[in-house]
Amino acid sequence: MKKLINIVLVLAMLTMAGGLYLILSGIRNANDFGEISNGITEAIEETGVQAEDIETFMGFVVDYTQSDPLLHSAEELDLSRDGDTVYFTYNGESFKAVYTPDNWTIYDSYRVRNSKDMAIICEALSDIHPIHGNDMVSYRTADDMAYEWLQHNIANEFLPDSSYKQSAKDVDLDPYDQGKSLEELFSSRR
Repeated sequence: MKKLINIVLVLAMLTMAGGLYLILSGIRNANDFGEISNGITEAIEETGVQAEDIETFMGFVVDYTQSDPLLHSAEELDLSRDGDTVYFTYNGESFKAVYTPDNWTIYDSYRVRNSKDMAIICEALSDIHPIHGNDMVSYRTADDMAYEWLQHNIANEFLPDSSYKQSAKDVDLDPYDQGKSLEELFSSRR
C-alpha cells in the first residue's frame, strides 16, 4: 500500500509539473512523461519510487485511456434486468451490477480495461438508476463514475494481495466517492 501511495505522490508532483494532467485530460502524449525538473527528480528519489514503477503505472493508465474502446453504444452490452440486478456482456464475459439506494456495485469490474467502455457502462446503469453526486442534489455523470472505476482498477492492478486489493476488484459507485483520488478512496477505508 505504501508503495502505491508513493507512486500516487510522485504522480501528484508530476501533475504540478503538468505532465500527468496533460495525459489524463485529453492531450495524453506519453512522450511528454518524464520531462521533469531536477527539483522534482530529487523529490521523487526521496520517496523511494523507482522509475520503472512509474513507467509501469503510466503504461497502465495510458493503456486504459488510449486503447480503442470495444463498445460504441450501450446496446452492445446486451443488458438484462432482474429487479435491481443488471446483467450485461462485455468482451464476451458476463457481468453483474446490483443497485441499492444511491449505489451501483459492479462485480469483477477490474475485468473492464478501457475508460471509454467504463463510461458507456456507467451511462447505461445511470439511465436505469441515477446516482446522486456528493452534494446529494446533482447526479453523477458517466465520466465521473468511470474515473472512480479507474481508481479501483489501478488499486486492483498495483496493490499487493490484501483486503484493500480485494475491495478494489468490485467498484461501488455512490455519492460519497465522487471525484476522489486513489489515495482519498483508500485512506477513507483505513
